[in-house]
Amino acid sequence: MPGRTFLYFLSVALVLAVLVGSTTVAAVKKAPAAAEPLIKGKLRHTVVAADGSKGKVFKISPEGKIVWEFPAPRCHDAWMLANGNVLAAYAGRGVGGAMEIRADKKIVWKYELKGEVHAVQRLADGNTLMSDCARGRLIEVSKAGKIVKEVKLKYKQGGHAMMRHARKLGNGNYLVAHHKNKVVREYTPEGKVVMEIKTEAPAFAAVRMANGNTMCSDWFMLKEVDPKGKIVWSMTKKEIVEQLAPGGKEVDKGEALMTGIQILPGGNIAIANYFGHGRGARGAVLFEVTRDKKVVWQYTDKKSTGGVMGVHIVDAKGPVLR
Repeated sequence: MPGRTFLYFLSVALVLAVLVGSTTVAAVKKAPAAAEPLIKGKLRHTVVAADGSKGKVFKISPEGKIVWEFPAPRCHDAWMLANGNVLAAYAGRGVGGAMEIRADKKIVWKYELKGEVHAVQRLADGNTLMSDCARGRLIEVSKAGKIVKEVKLKYKQGGHAMMRHARKLGNGNYLVAHHKNKVVREYTPEGKVVMEIKTEAPAFAAVRMANGNTMCSDWFMLKEVDPKGKIVWSMTKKEIVEQLAPGGKEVDKGEALMTGIQILPGGNIAIANYFGHGRGARGAVLFEVTRDKKVVWQYTDKKSTGGVMGVHIVDAKGPVLR
C-alpha cells in the first residue's frame, strides 16, 4: 500500500508539473514583444507629415502619438496653415490635386487635374502653388479654382519622373527639384533658368536659406550650396544611417532615402525618410540633425507609417523654410 500511495502522489505531481509547464510555455508564447519607442531623443515639436506609402497626411504630438490623420493618396507634400487647416498634395490613379482640410476633417478647398501633383504651397496672396507633372509646369490657383499663373519648366524626363517639391521664393522666382533629371533649378516667372544645382541621386526638395544659400536633398545626400555653386556643407546617407541604426542592418540597403526637408530657426534640419516602393517603414521616418551632423531625435512607427515625403515642424519659431 505505501508503494501504491507513493506512486499515486508521484503521478499527480507529474501531471501538475506538465500542466504548470504548459501554462508557462503558453504564457511565454502570448507575452507581447517589448514595444519599440516611437521617439528616440527629444522631439519637442508638433509635426505634420506627408506619408506617400500609406497614402495619408498626419500630425504627431511631441510624444510621438498620431493625433490626426486624413487620406491623401501618394501624398508628397503637406503644410499646417496659419488658420489651423492642413494643406496637402495628392496623386491618385490618374488624378492629382491639392486640398485644404479642417481639423474636423472637412475639405474646404480642392483643386484637381489629370496627372500627378507632388508639390503644394499656400502663397501670401491666398493663391496656391501646385506642381503639374504631366504638363511640365507650375500653376498658381486662386481660391475660386482658377489658374492665375503658369510657369513652363525645362526637363528631359517628364511625368512621374518630372519633379517633386517646388517652392515660390521671396524674390518671386521658383525653386524646383527635378526628380529623375537629378537637378535643382531656379526659374523666373517667365520660365528662365537663373540657377542650376546638379544632384547625385533623384532630387526631392530644395530650400532657399536666409543666407542666400540653397539646401538640397536627394535620396543619398543633403547639401548646402552657395550662389556660386560651391558646396559649403553636406551630410551623406551613410553619416545619417550610422546614427539611426547602428550597424545599418535595417536602413542601409537602399531603403533610406532622404526626401522632404525643413530648416529650423537654430540651423537644424528636419528630414523625412522614404524607404522605397511598397516596403513600408523600416526605421526612422522622421528625424532632425544639427549642423555638426548629430541626430537630435528620430521618430519610428512601423505600424502606422510608411515612407514619408514631407515634414513640417508646426511650432518652429520664425519663418518657415521648407
